Amino acid sequence: MDSWRQRWGRNRVRSFQPNLVYALEWHHHRSLRVQAPASFSLCWTGDEWGTVKDTPSSATTLGIDFVDIPIITAQRAPIRFTFFWPKSNSWEGRDYMVDIKQ
Repeated sequence: MDSWRQRWGRNRVRSFQPNLVYALEWHHHRSLRVQAPASFSLCWTGDEWGTVKDTPSSATTLGIDFVDIPIITAQRAPIRFTFFWPKSNSWEGRDYMVDIKQ
């Protein structure tokens, strides 16, 4: 069992902010799903910002957008990410981090 799931005691974490709900889900196929109720681009890294990836979200029919971040077996550095909101042309203004421990 991974430390993220152990720490939270379940497979989902939510961060409640005015008008927004973010969700993180750990998937058995070794990916971290980041969800939000609006279209976004996820700026993320798995190597402490040495390599930066910008991934546009995918929409669902339920009105929830998501990005799946693949987690390789050898991953040791935390996954760090922030949101860019294209509708308002603005950044989230904070970074998030998920520790990965094998």
